[in-house]
Amino acid sequence: SNNNNINPDEAVSIGAAKYAEYLSKGLVKISDVTPLDLGTNIKEDIFSVIVPMNSKIPAEYTESYTTLFDFQESINFEVIQGNRKLSSENTSLGNVMLDGISPLPAGKAQTEMTIKIDSNGILAAEATDLIKKKTRKIIIQNYQRLSRKEILELRAQADKYKTEDDKKVDLIMKNYEVIRLINKSKQYLTPLISKIEIKEDLIDELNNFEKEILSKELTISEI
Repeated sequence: SNNNNINPDEAVSIGAAKYAEYLSKGLVKISDVTPLDLGTNIKEDIFSVIVPMNSKIPAEYTESYTTLFDFQESINFEVIQGNRKLSSENTSLGNVMLDGISPLPAGKAQTEMTIKIDSNGILAAEATDLIKKKTRKIIIQNYQRLSRKEILELRAQADKYKTEDDKKVDLIMKNYEVIRLINKSKQYLTPLISKIEIKEDLIDELNNFEKEILSKELTISEI
């Protein structure tokens, strides 16, 4: 029956909770949903989720990504399965190498990764350069090789190490933010300084500052 007191977001949450309950009771087969998160690796070891755990199959999800470095011409989209926040703690299923992308300043390239799972459990991963309209694709047959027991163990392990993983993710993000700010400072200062010896001294100071900051266990908000 209809309930006008429940908004759409609440309805989705209630439905997801019920679905998880049915799954835990064995009323829904593992093969009917994605048993673990699916996604790709970003910034060295951060797991970016594209298809959330318990997504109904068939499924299709897309996320946008960009480059980390100036004039980067390729991105290796690793297809990863697992619930840990760190890519290295999850399982690699394959790689989609998107090469020949538009060589632009860091953060300006426009790319997408799409993960599709059909009703037969066949997984397709696509990476696309939206500027050049270029796509690379791989097919992964029978990716659901884990038993129900193994899946539940991996989920429990992700919960156990969540706090520890969060700290490591924050540290990786801090490192990238420091490096980005230092590089921006170098780019800004270089054309403003005419005396080469002063410029080199300043660059040395910035490099020393970068090493000092990266050696400290700070959160992003503390930088």
